[in-house]
Amino acid sequence: MSIELEHAIGCNVEFKRICHLHPNGKDYVKAVGGVIIIGDLEDPHEQVFCQGHDDFITCLTVSHNGQMLASGQQGQNADVLLWSFETKSQLACFQEQDHGIDALAFSHDDRFLISCGDIVDQRVFVYDTSSRLIMAWAQLSPKPSICVIAGGMVRDIKRRDTQEYQFASCGGKNISMWHLDHVRGELAAHQVGNAFKQVREYVCLAYTQDYEYLLAGTTTGDVAVILMKNRVVQNFLAVCGGGVANLVCTPVASGTRFVVVGGDGTVTVIAGSSPLDLREERQVRLDGPLTSLSLAPDAAEVLAVSTLGTSYLIRSKDLSIRPHSQVSPGALYDVAYLAGISDHFLTCSGDGLVALWDANDYTAKLRCGVGAPGRAHPLAACGTEDIIVAGATDGRLFCWDCNMGQNLWHIDNAHKGGATSALCVAACRAEEIRVWELKTCGAQDRKQIKKEKEKKQQKRKRKQDPDIEENANPLAGLRKWQKKALRAEEKDQKEAAQARKTAAAVKAEQKKVPPPLEDAAPSEGAKTPAAKKELRMRNAQLRQNRKLYEEPGRILLVGEGNFSFGRALCQVRGSGEGIYATAFDGEASLKRKYADAPQMRQEIEEDFG
Repeated sequence: MSIELEHAIGCNVEFKRICHLHPNGKDYVKAVGGVIIIGDLEDPHEQVFCQGHDDFITCLTVSHNGQMLASGQQGQNADVLLWSFETKSQLACFQEQDHGIDALAFSHDDRFLISCGDIVDQRVFVYDTSSRLIMAWAQLSPKPSICVIAGGMVRDIKRRDTQEYQFASCGGKNISMWHLDHVRGELAAHQVGNAFKQVREYVCLAYTQDYEYLLAGTTTGDVAVILMKNRVVQNFLAVCGGGVANLVCTPVASGTRFVVVGGDGTVTVIAGSSPLDLREERQVRLDGPLTSLSLAPDAAEVLAVSTLGTSYLIRSKDLSIRPHSQVSPGALYDVAYLAGISDHFLTCSGDGLVALWDANDYTAKLRCGVGAPGRAHPLAACGTEDIIVAGATDGRLFCWDCNMGQNLWHIDNAHKGGATSALCVAACRAEEIRVWELKTCGAQDRKQIKKEKEKKQQKRKRKQDPDIEENANPLAGLRKWQKKALRAEEKDQKEAAQARKTAAAVKAEQKKVPPPLEDAAPSEGAKTPAAKKELRMRNAQLRQNRKLYEEPGRILLVGEGNFSFGRALCQVRGSGEGIYATAFDGEASLKRKYADAPQMRQEIEEDFG
């Protein structure tokens, strides 16, 4: 009895240039572990596997015509495999290099394949894709070479093509141009010069459409522009933070345009009339640092992969984003189906998440965390149609709702050394098995909780947007409007009653108040020194207050109510000249709020002009 691989989710996100769009426009090619996956962009169930490696695939490339694939792996058995895309079978196995392969690239006409070994192997080989023979080899330069690309044919001083093939590789602080003489079987490296004092570490390369310029991404987030005529860096352009992870040239009718992805999660479009005039055109930010980047054959989209395991299809014109697939990037510690359910399963990964996957479309329905990433991660999980239970490395047990992903409960210090298994009972590294009684609410209670949550969400939405209820139920909206009208009418009546009450109180006070601001005469009882002193202070204060309003000049009263203060001020000055009183309310509102306001205005106009 044998087990066959049916479907794989994710890719080797820790390696760059590991996921590509195929030139046919409808397929993609990526590496998961030691397997190459060829899948359909629109149908998640359509996958074909190319198996031949015995370790992680570190680099993967697709020929320009789409007929061949090439892959390299890490480890002592670091072979380079050549594949047929049409038959999905292995064409050749090149075993000359050991320890690991860092970069692969087909020539512009797919006639040759160049392979750069790692820092231990320190060799670069060129293979003939037709005869499957070694065409040339040389010592690696620079060391290591983490990126290699094809650059057409070598050109002479008059920029005419010669018979030599051209490649470019980078690594560390150096960039090398490789010239391949396939007739003599010679491969020579030429260093790129730098006219500036800046020192950069280069990680990725891309040629312009006409192969006259080479752009190199650096770990400091800028792009170096190199003129191929003299192989010298012309300038640097700052693009992103966290380093430039990858870049591709998008063909345009005139000028130059590149899409650049960075270690800070940004996707940036830089464009200009020439490579020396490149400027940032637009930028978007994704969920995490980006590594792989591939251009569609029609240049309308690019496929970008983040280190968090998410693949995006991005339109190169306006950078609109469409998620393609997602996976937990950490190591997997457990996989388990929900009890009695064959199309949903759980995974526990090293990034601290327990994910619930739907096998119908291979998407993650829920992602539940067990704590801060790096501190603890889940080791085992189990679940039913209602709940998910998982044990973590810090000895805690967690339980989540299977529908909403809400944390229902957790048990601290449930085990010593971490919970290593969960199946209604829990086992731990301390060789103990503990049985826990689950008193989590059942399906009926959970439905009730779900309904209450939906009611709360609807109530919250209605508060944010009152029109929602009116649109959903016109009668309810009418009743709500009637209630508002009644409340407004009651409020106006209360305000009018308060205004009448206030006006009556003011009139009563005015009758009691003696002529304003006259010095008070000592009464018969005020014969003690203390009483006389208090009387003198009061008279001095009255004179001081009177001076404030007797000074010549204009006075503006803002926000008068019933104009009683304005009338009092006119009485103090003996005239209304230079006094301007204003009110916030309109004529009708003023009469409704202050019943004595018309009388006050009439007295001011008749007595003081």
